[in-house]
Amino acid sequence: MWFDSFIESANKFLNEVYEELETAYKSGVEGIGNTLHGTVDWVWGTLLGNWNPNQTTSQIVADAALGLVPILNIILDIRDLIACIYAFYDEENENSEQEKWIMLILILSGFIPFLGDSIKAMGRIVMINIRRYGSQNIEKAVQSSLEPIVEFLQDEKVIRIISTNQINKVLKDIADQFREQARQLNSSKITNFWREVNLKIRGWLDYPLPEDIKQFLQKTLLLSENLLGKSPQPLAAGIGEVKVILLKTADELEQSGLKVQQNVKFNRKEDITTSRHSPNVTRAERRTIRCFQPSNSLLKKAKSEGKDIHKFEKEYYRQLKDQQNGINQLSAKEYLDGRDIYEKYGRIGGQAQQQARENYQKKIEKSLEGSYRKSGLSLNEAEIQAKNESKKIMRQLDALHSPDMIAGGKDKVMRLGDASINRSIGSQWRKNGRLDEMDDYAKEMMAKYGEHAKMNVELNRCK
Repeated sequence: MWFDSFIESANKFLNEVYEELETAYKSGVEGIGNTLHGTVDWVWGTLLGNWNPNQTTSQIVADAALGLVPILNIILDIRDLIACIYAFYDEENENSEQEKWIMLILILSGFIPFLGDSIKAMGRIVMINIRRYGSQNIEKAVQSSLEPIVEFLQDEKVIRIISTNQINKVLKDIADQFREQARQLNSSKITNFWREVNLKIRGWLDYPLPEDIKQFLQKTLLLSENLLGKSPQPLAAGIGEVKVILLKTADELEQSGLKVQQNVKFNRKEDITTSRHSPNVTRAERRTIRCFQPSNSLLKKAKSEGKDIHKFEKEYYRQLKDQQNGINQLSAKEYLDGRDIYEKYGRIGGQAQQQARENYQKKIEKSLEGSYRKSGLSLNEAEIQAKNESKKIMRQLDALHSPDMIAGGKDKVMRLGDASINRSIGSQWRKNGRLDEMDDYAKEMMAKYGEHAKMNVELNRCK
């Protein structure tokens, strides 16, 4: 199908842009060479952008880095706006009508000129997390943006383009830009940006495109213009709220900047965690685990039930990344200790299993409490945070070893997605040496970097 071939060619293109980021930044997309580099696993998520609410940190960073490239940064803005427009017509989107308008205004506010491309790129990271967690969870969105912003500044390709080693200054610059956006924001400006996007889409239709892609763009333009026609009242109602969100985000960014160490000098071997009080830890090098694949019978069943195969594949991808993100929250030692317990007790069940889990959770809790105390928390604060974090770790270990569970646990399977996909992924863990690969990797990383090294695995669907 045209969409598959489009994704494949776009993957190669975006990968090439990223590999030649400095050249692309200096001379635009036209300056990139013709040599194609090896496929990078996060490209699919980068291409989907706002279509994918479950981007990994690496995908978010890559998305921001690609936004440094002239012309491409405009295309990424338009891509995100198109995704937001389609959200209004998506029956599965659970956001309220008001929230959809707020997100659309936030995206269009990004068209207001930034202080510079790098500040806009990092502002994009914050916006991704506001859209992910919602306009009522600004603090969580900002805290979740710190790790990808730091990783962005550490990226060797980005370092060649921008020069800064002061994370607190970076966060203040982003905060200042959000305040400027709030100051300039009004319905007229937003409407003009929107009309310009529609003109660009209309212009693309003049190019010799495959008929299916042309039909997609025509449909997009129709939906966009229809929504624009309905926009005066919701825009007028939402502008004030978006200004408050931008100003609140700016304040939260500035406060976060005051809490981090002044003049941080970044080291490529270290990774700064997003938790406010977590000690700095080493992020182990990336390891790709043997790919996962839905069975022919599962695909056949999905088709017979009238399921949209593109949505099915998107859900499969999302659930894989949920498990990947859960695993990568664990240290190598936490992973191996958990595996040992499940190998001994996991299939026995009952009281022995429950006691083993409780003992291990207490062990994790005690270790975390000590770390939090060293980082400056009071005894009460350290106890509360250690208890909450240890519960999260145990949920992730449950997810890895129970075929019917994913990140949130068995009671949340139906809320999180298609249970048949979840079972398909879960049943493959013990096949073809996947768990052995994970165990060997965790042991190797613990020996190389120590027991606190964070897991860093990549889970993919087979091509």
